[in-house]
Amino acid sequence: MASLNSRTCISVIKKREESRTCMHHMSIHSLLKLNTKIIFLQNQ
Repeated sequence: MASLNSRTCISVIKKREESRTCMHHMSIHSLLKLNTKIIFLQNQ
């Protein structure tokens, strides 16, 4: 029972880390979009 519990705990932690990296990539993506918009506006 304990081994099963720790296994599910590990899988939950992995899922959390995946979602965190996903959020991280999304924020970086939006920042890059914002930066390109600013650069575009400055060049006009």
